[in-house]
Amino acid sequence: MQRDIVILAASEKNGDYCVAGVDIAGGEWIRPYTHNVATKGAVPLEHITYADGSHVRLFDVVRIDFADNCHNPMQPENFYYDETVRWRKVDKLTLDEVINRRGLDDRAKIFFNDDRSLFEHSIQTIKKRESLLLVKATDLSIVVEQPPNFHRDQSKKLRLNFSYNGVNYQRFAVGDTRIRRYFGEKNFGVYHFADFNFVVFSLTDKFEVNGKNYKVAAQLLGRGRRQTLPA
Repeated sequence: MQRDIVILAASEKNGDYCVAGVDIAGGEWIRPYTHNVATKGAVPLEHITYADGSHVRLFDVVRIDFADNCHNPMQPENFYYDETVRWRKVDKLTLDEVINRRGLDDRAKIFFNDDRSLFEHSIQTIKKRESLLLVKATDLSIVVEQPPNFHRDQSKKLRLNFSYNGVNYQRFAVGDTRIRRYFGEKNFGVYHFADFNFVVFSLTDKFEVNGKNYKVAAQLLGRGRRQTLPA
């Protein structure tokens, strides 16, 4: 089944990419998924490469041939796609156009609680589960943390603090590749900013070491062409 989705998140995952967007026709979230167990369904680079050699970018409207839903109880938006059919760009939207068409995801909390993670058993009574949200946050700051015994050849740990619906959320992992690269060059500290206050949040697969599903700021989005990262 062909569906046109506007891409709202694309971040690195297990050496490939985690891609997500919303269906143009109905507004539902969709996370394209492969059958590659080793990468937990991540999309390889060749699948997000168009026929002309360019790559899928944010706000591209992409036509994808989908197959079955993955039937993941914690990530109901996951759909397998036909890996033999190339993705096709059919349009381009802006953030404002996306919001005007389907609105934001108005939720009381970011994935059911005030923490940065949850256990699946803690939401067993919730029938309508979801693992993708587009919301407008406030008081955003990136924390560049210094891990114990840090070495220069290590990647710095980035965490997002923000407020949403009266709750202060702390230390969310950041999946946004652009943000990670930019702040990865910064000194350790806290950096406040306001331009990228629309956030796509994603709920991860379960971590086997502790059984938790973590909430990730998959993509930080801003309005207008001139979006500046903080100094």
